[in-house]
Amino acid sequence: MTAIFLQAEQKDVELNVTSGSVMAKVNKLAGKETFAIRTQTAVCGVRGTVFVVRAREGGETTLAVKEGKVAVLPASVDIKKMKESLPEGQEDLKRNLEEFEVNAASVVESGKEVVIDMATLQKTEERLKQLEAAIQEISEEQDETIRTEKIDKILSEVETLSAEVAKTIPEAREISRENSKDLEKIEQSSFIDISIEPSGDEAAVLQVELGKIVLKTTPEDASILVNGVVVGRKQFSGIFPYGETVSFTIRREGYEEKTLIIEVSAETSLSYEVGLDPVEPAGPELRTVTVTATPDDARILLDQDVVGSGSFSGEFEVGTTLLFTVRKDGFTDEILNVEVDPDSDHAYSVVLGASYGGIRLQNTGVDGKYTVYIDGNRKGENLTTISRLAAGERLLSIKQKRMLGDIVIFSEAVMVPPGKDVTVSFAIPDLMEEEQAKLVEIETFVRDSFDSREAKDKVEEKLEEALSMLEEADLSEALKEEKDKFEQLRAEHKKKWIIW
Repeated sequence: MTAIFLQAEQKDVELNVTSGSVMAKVNKLAGKETFAIRTQTAVCGVRGTVFVVRAREGGETTLAVKEGKVAVLPASVDIKKMKESLPEGQEDLKRNLEEFEVNAASVVESGKEVVIDMATLQKTEERLKQLEAAIQEISEEQDETIRTEKIDKILSEVETLSAEVAKTIPEAREISRENSKDLEKIEQSSFIDISIEPSGDEAAVLQVELGKIVLKTTPEDASILVNGVVVGRKQFSGIFPYGETVSFTIRREGYEEKTLIIEVSAETSLSYEVGLDPVEPAGPELRTVTVTATPDDARILLDQDVVGSGSFSGEFEVGTTLLFTVRKDGFTDEILNVEVDPDSDHAYSVVLGASYGGIRLQNTGVDGKYTVYIDGNRKGENLTTISRLAAGERLLSIKQKRMLGDIVIFSEAVMVPPGKDVTVSFAIPDLMEEEQAKLVEIETFVRDSFDSREAKDKVEEKLEEALSMLEEADLSEALKEEKDKFEQLRAEHKKKWIIW
């Protein structure tokens, strides 16, 4: 970049950039003020905008616009130079050249960029040199008639030439990532307002008191923020005007954050070294996990260990994987996998669905009547299948009306599988041991006292007792034989009683 000369009466600013990048934030210009950036291949003119111009060695120029609009022309178009070479009094031609500049320029709008290279420049250079030569001839021509003819010829060519120049400029495209980053830097930059006081014909002397602040950090990879904006790591160096208050924040994970508030002055424009203190390691991060079950007496198991009935609550380290099982007889198990993370609400509600199975009964003993009970509840008589039982452990009981009363002939806990039937075998006994002992006792007394007149009534009483027991029982073949035997004894005893 060459120098910028600011004078009180000067309204034009032009930056000449041979190589490198210029990031510009230009406030809206007033009146005839102009702001332009010239490279080897392009001229960019603005009236209040935010943009980046990047000039590369070899002549390529990139213009990227963040806000507003920027007019761009090949660098071969130097309208200012042409106007300055015109003789006085050629106002029509000057206006024509100004219109040419407007019509030939391509306008790049916000969010777009355009690239102009040497090939673009070469397309227009020869034609513009011809125009410049013609204008030079006008300034040198003494004959007024010939000068007028030449001016008329130039005026007729300017409109055609402006269209030709406009076509050489490539179409604008979306802003690249590289230029987007540069435009963001402009938004993060600080701008200093400088007032220029008139000082006659001499250039105004600009004096701004600035201070340099250097910041170094430990650890070296700590982030540095200036007024809340990240500006780098390890080291920062910046220029600030005196009187400005600047906030520096240094942070790194695992260390305590530090903030420096500096009011810039000659005394505070120093180099600062900031060391961060490591944060003491905290204990494991815990989260509460709650499980609620329906039915409310369902068992809750954690890794197969029962931890609650109906509900459970406990604290677990973040990152832990938990396996819960909710279980109740007659219901289908529910499995709950829990990943303990720091952000989720670990409150879970589990509703069990009922599950059913059945029992098939198989009597391997003698025939006989019986009554079936499940968990103490009567299900029916002489059943071979009990359906729609809640899955799980069920207590199966089978009762019979026997000689000595209702007797449980079978009782066992049976695991009813969900969706299936289980077969259970039981045996109706022919003659139970207690029954056999009772009948033997009665028969012995009857036979021993059969011929005794004194024991006649007692024998009759015993025979009636035996027959009564046998009458009320659900008789098997063996019991029927016993009944026949006692009926025969009773008949023989009555016959003897009649003889007496």
